This record gives sequence, C-alpha cells and structure tokens, in this order.
Amino acid sequence: RKGEVMIEGIDYSATAYWDSPTVDTLRAQGLKFVGRYAVNDKSPSGRGIRPDEYQKFVEAGIDVFLYWQTTTQWMLD
Repeated sequence: RKGEVMIEGIDYSATAYWDSPTVDTLRAQGLKFVGRYAVNDKSPSGRGIRPDEYQKFVEAGIDVFLYWQTTTQWMLD
C-alpha cells in the first residue's frame, strides 16, 4: 500500500549456534531486526539471548525485540 514501509527481520527461539546466521549475514540480507527470548536459560540448548549476542546485534544496528515465556501453560492462560 502507498506509504507503507516494509521492514524485514528474523525470529529464532534457540540460542545462536555455530550454524545460526551471523550479524554480517543478517545485514547483508537487509534484515533490520531479530526476535529472541529473554529467559534465564542461556545454555547452548537454551532459548535465552546472551548479553554478548545482544550487544553484537545492537552494535550492527539490528533492533532486538524480546519475548518472555516461562511455560506453555503460561501462554495459554
């Protein structure tokens, strides 16, 4: 529609792994934001964004939006 601005990003629920897109890859693809979880589990198999991961996005000019979810039931309530 006229006057609309399309902004594309990516959302992934797992902590960034070796095969996750790098900040440079995201920028090269023109992505402007990422969605990540703000939860306590930041282990390699966890969902939580680590501080260093967040900082890399911010320094690259990629916006970060955060989810907070504790359990499936919490979301259903």
